[in-house]
Amino acid sequence: MSDTSQAAYYDRVWTLGHVWSPQAWPEWSIIAPYLESCPRRLEIGAGLRPRLPVKDTLFAEISPIALDKLRGRGGLPLLASADQLPFPNESLDMVGACEILEHLPDDEPAFAEIGRVLRSGGIFFLSVPMQPALWTRHDDLAGHYRRYEPNALTVQLARYGFQVERFSPGIAGGYARLKSLGAWFLGRFPRAAILLEDRITMPLGARAQKSIRRYETSIPPDSTAPSGFVLCRKQ
Repeated sequence: MSDTSQAAYYDRVWTLGHVWSPQAWPEWSIIAPYLESCPRRLEIGAGLRPRLPVKDTLFAEISPIALDKLRGRGGLPLLASADQLPFPNESLDMVGACEILEHLPDDEPAFAEIGRVLRSGGIFFLSVPMQPALWTRHDDLAGHYRRYEPNALTVQLARYGFQVERFSPGIAGGYARLKSLGAWFLGRFPRAAILLEDRITMPLGARAQKSIRRYETSIPPDSTAPSGFVLCRKQ
């Protein structure tokens, strides 16, 4: 998927979708305890699925459709990309980037920008697909450039001054078959697939994961998880 078609696809997703409550996500229990000490917050590429409370949170996004809907819920939207954040050095307490870094042709500038704008001791959280061997047609349709290898991701984060504090692996059971089915449905019935994901499959999946997600203090180098949520602190 080209960058142009990827942008058009997500505009369609955000047109049909609704703004999610951050409490719907299984990672909310990890993020919530940090919010009081992190009033200056930014989420990058959240679309309509923010992990941070919408009201008074800064949102850097390239979709005007998503920005308008976030503004309507009290968010502070900015038309900006992950590799060019319009903030002074060390001006933010918390930065989030969930399901965004894998969509960038080169993710290194984004990691560098996040490290630049985040204060010492600040919190950076991200979620990404993992395990290159698990690549499916769904990754192609979603516009992914990579799936992350666990050990390499830890090294990459450390290179920009981030130390992992919490890791929550995604559920592995039946992953490839589920993604293959999703890709088939998305390729043939895109509008129906978007609505089904937004209203039924993702809410049910997020609810199911809340009760069975486990949390670790580092990313295991031998993790077999197909995805992961990572919370780091800038050193």
